[in-house]
Parts: sequence; C-alpha cells; structure tokens
Amino acid sequence: DACRCMVALMDTSVTGRLNSSEFIRLWNKVIIYKDIFFQTDVSRTGTLSLTELRNALVASGMRVSDDMLNLMALRYGASSGHMTLESFISLILRLDCMFSESAGSGPDQMSNRWIYVSMYT
Repeated sequence: DACRCMVALMDTSVTGRLNSSEFIRLWNKVIIYKDIFFQTDVSRTGTLSLTELRNALVASGMRVSDDMLNLMALRYGASSGHMTLESFISLILRLDCMFSESAGSGPDQMSNRWIYVSMYT
C-alpha cells in the first residue's frame, strides 16, 4: 500500500507507473526523508514519537499545528502513537506534494481545512 501511494503521489504523467525522471525524483526524496527520520529518532527506537515527528517535520521545512500533528500521528502512526519509517515517508511525501501543489503558497498559508480533508480522509 505504501508503494502504491508513493507511485500515485509521484506519477505526474498519470500513467499508473513512474517514468525514469519521476522515479529519480521519488528516490531522491526517499533518501532525504529517510535521513531526516533517523536523525530525529533520538530515542533510537526505529519509530518517531510525537515530539520526534514534530522535529522531523520542521527538519523537512514543514510546520503544522498541534492539532494537525495529533491527527497525522493518529492516521499514520501505530496504535502506540509512534510512527515507523514507512509511515513517515508516506506522510511526508503526501505533505510535500500538497505543499508544492498549493499554488505557490507556503505551508503557513495553507488552509487548515484543506490539510484536515486531505490528510485524514
């Protein structure tokens, strides 16, 4: 499911497959976000707590409200509230695509309603 989600998010040609440039773009993002995940996993558990998730989002250049952070943890995290690498990459790729598609407005200008609808549904 995570792989299908990644393909859908990066498939700008809308073919159901990634061409070479789309794959390279995805691969580069996965490497960056994997590094951020392990840098912010200060507890060395292989998962991100809520605080570590906030730090990972900030390290990625994204800011969200506390309410939104809690919803993201609920939607993408395990029942313990911690987030795995696979879940983090799915979440951050979706956020990255949303921020880049929001007509040039930065994360601070994005409507909370848009984030709620897109991230939690």
